[in-house]
Amino acid sequence: MRLDAPRVALFVARLQLRNASDLQEEFGEFLHCPSRKFTDFEEIRREIERETERVGGQKNISPSPIVLKVSSPHVIDLTLVDLPGITKVPVGDQPSDIE
Repeated sequence: MRLDAPRVALFVARLQLRNASDLQEEFGEFLHCPSRKFTDFEEIRREIERETERVGGQKNISPSPIVLKVSSPHVIDLTLVDLPGITKVPVGDQPSDIE
């Protein structure tokens, strides 16, 4: 299994890894839609993009993290938290006081 973090212009998602308990299925779960299990990892990538647009708009910046728990019998189970990056220069519609 390979999960590529989405990239926007000059930005790439930075991920904090947390060890979680073992499960036998391969799937992902988002904190913002806990009742849904994503079994297609391409759909996980698209959901990250949709949630980034929802919480950050065109600015792609939000104080709210996107939390994804990935479980698979083939890898260590992980919870990924998309952390805000350090930005000094505004891009596109980002506010001029971005620091």
